[in-house]
Amino acid sequence: MLEEEQKSQFPSVALKVKIDEKNYSINLDIQHCAELFYNNCTAEDIKFASKFLHNQPLLPFTFRVSLGENFDRIPKTYIECLQDMAIHIEDRRRMNIMCDNIQSINTDHSPFFSAPEELSRILDNIMVFDDV
Repeated sequence: MLEEEQKSQFPSVALKVKIDEKNYSINLDIQHCAELFYNNCTAEDIKFASKFLHNQPLLPFTFRVSLGENFDRIPKTYIECLQDMAIHIEDRRRMNIMCDNIQSINTDHSPFFSAPEELSRILDNIMVFDDV
């Protein structure tokens, strides 16, 4: 993931975090979370979501994950959030090139709060499992 951030043409969330090397964690500044992740959410949703924000372990962001040959055979859908302030749309589109199906939703990074009905409709339409 840090490798992807280094390729970023429009860094955003990376500018708002601090790396704590001593504790191997990524620390989000709570003040910036509303603008980065919840810019279409209600104040009530932001207050609720903020209770669950925690520092993230650093190691999963520093190692490349190998998924194996069967991963390529599985159909993939990417739901891009057009008003996401955490990851710029151009960077997300560069990262989702392996996806067979791309769905767009006009919301922030957290559509499960800001547009749950629309997100549910998209998920219902892609939750079809064919023989792989």
